[in-house]
Amino acid sequence: MERRPAARSGIQAEVLTSLGLVMVLSSAVLAAVLVAHHERSLRELVGRALVAEARADRPALQGFVPGTRWWTVRPDGRVEPRSPLAGAIDSECRALADAARSEGSPRLRPGAIWEEIRIGVPLDAAGTVAVAALPRDASFRLRAAALGVVGAVIAANVAIFTALGAWLLRRRVVLPLQRLAAVARALAVGEGGVRAPVEGTAEAAALALAMNEMTESLEQRTRALEKAVVELRDANADLRRARQGLARAERLAAVGRLAAGVAHEIGNPMGAILALVELAGRDPGLGDDARGHLARASREGGRVRDILRQLLDFSRPPRPAAASSA
Repeated sequence: MERRPAARSGIQAEVLTSLGLVMVLSSAVLAAVLVAHHERSLRELVGRALVAEARADRPALQGFVPGTRWWTVRPDGRVEPRSPLAGAIDSECRALADAARSEGSPRLRPGAIWEEIRIGVPLDAAGTVAVAALPRDASFRLRAAALGVVGAVIAANVAIFTALGAWLLRRRVVLPLQRLAAVARALAVGEGGVRAPVEGTAEAAALALAMNEMTESLEQRTRALEKAVVELRDANADLRRARQGLARAERLAAVGRLAAGVAHEIGNPMGAILALVELAGRDPGLGDDARGHLARASREGGRVRDILRQLLDFSRPPRPAAASSA
């Protein structure tokens, strides 16, 4: 029971992490598009401003970006500083001047955010080129606003989509699964009549329908088993009564056999006694009292003989109907 909440929160955290990664990737794509658009706008804006500054031949302190270093590169390779703090020209600026001269059009190299922005602008048809190198921090300052907007957009997207994903995940997945788990626990302890709410995602709704169908099937089988148990109990009661009747019948049969044996064993001596009483009664020398006693003994012996005959008739098995009709 203690592991279920941890497992559920682990699944939720995993899904939220995956959703956050998806949002980060999508925001990164959006940021790349925004940065590319800003770079194109920056190239166009900076390029126009620097081309105008190069061809207007204004002092560097009044330029587009303060601190920009300008040189003039002649067709014969001579370099003339155009700004007070220009200093010596570097190899990259020379190469950019040669590229602008050969193409006959301005060439702008913005470089990375930590590199200097350079431009070469042809000034005349003879091949004179104006070359400029902006301060190193100008590249960052010109891109800082766009980078801040991109970072804010990424953070806002991740926060909004993660919060929305967490809300949707809890409402559409976590809560329906928790209700399904509660219904499953209620069924496990034997509560009847509980049904899972059909809600949430299509998979959760299908799982709830399947659980409800399973619950109805289990209830039907439970009712059938209860009915079968009742019928089995009745059958067992009938069987016990039948066994008791059979035991009584066996005891009665044993008594009948015993009675038949007793009647048979007593019948023979009783027949002999009655015969002797009859012979004694034929004696002409007997008195009236003796004859009365013998007659009475003969009657009582006859009663005993009749009783023994009834016992023997009762102990005999019944004759078949065909034999009795014949």
